[in-house]
Amino acid sequence: MRTAAICPTCATYENALCVLYNGEYLVNTDISPLDSVETAIIKINNNLVPIVDTNIPSTSATYLGQLFLNTAAPTLYFAESVGTGVNDWVALGASSPINTSSGTYVPVTVAVLNVASAASSISHYMRTEGQVSVQGSLDVSTTIIGAFELIIALPISSSLVALTDVSGMAISYLGLPALTNFGYIEADVVNNQAILKGITTTTSPTTFYFNFTYTIL
Repeated sequence: MRTAAICPTCATYENALCVLYNGEYLVNTDISPLDSVETAIIKINNNLVPIVDTNIPSTSATYLGQLFLNTAAPTLYFAESVGTGVNDWVALGASSPINTSSGTYVPVTVAVLNVASAASSISHYMRTEGQVSVQGSLDVSTTIIGAFELIIALPISSSLVALTDVSGMAISYLGLPALTNFGYIEADVVNNQAILKGITTTTSPTTFYFNFTYTIL
């Protein structure tokens, strides 16, 4: 930095316009040689701001130390490198209570296909940033032997887009391999819930033990 001998604007040495930057061009802040301190401060204020989005970083950072705030998770990231795409970003406070939580709930279920009755037990869930894992059990009685479908409510809401935004399995062991019932769990993108699609070998109440993971969107 240098001070002008005579300021053409105010003819004093008190205004920030009198102090000029005479270094090289600064890419991150767009500060050029001969920019005044006032101009440099304005450019810093305008350019060194965090990126705010509702998703995780998907492109490379512009400069080292750049911040990225995912307001949906919520998670704050900083750039530890530049030019490596999403690998530039590292999440801050991944173990912070704001990004992780756990608990229990009794899922609400809704019959979709061939379900005479369904009763949920206490289920457990754990959230890590934008992912939630759920484990639990429920008793299902079907109208006839065969395929059935049952919606399982999520513990933390999510605006699901693809079937694979929820992924899991369910099993009911009745004592013999031939009598073991299976099912898989995917996203119900219409209702923003999980949906269990399985097969029963009996119409009697059958306990299915399930686990699934989904993305908070």
